[in-house]
Amino acid sequence: MILLLSLALALITLATEREKVFLEKHGFGHLVDKFKEQEVTMDMMSSLSDSDFFQLGLATDGARNRFRNAINKESAVVQ
Repeated sequence: MILLLSLALALITLATEREKVFLEKHGFGHLVDKFKEQEVTMDMMSSLSDSDFFQLGLATDGARNRFRNAINKESAVVQ
C-alpha cells in the first residue's frame, strides 16, 4: 500500500513538473502555481476555452494567442 502511494505521488510530481517546464519554457512561469492549483495537465491545455484562460491568468488576447501557439508548437514536436 505504501509503495502504491509513493508511486502515485511520484507520478503526480512528474506530471506537475512537465507542466512547469512547459510554462517556464514559453514565458508563462508566473502561472505555474495557478495551473497547479487548478490541476491543469498538459493534455488538457489544448482544449482550454477563453474563459478557462482568463481564470488561469491569461486575460489578454495576446497572452491567450501566445499560449495557444506554444501548445501548437509543443504538440507538433510530440507528434
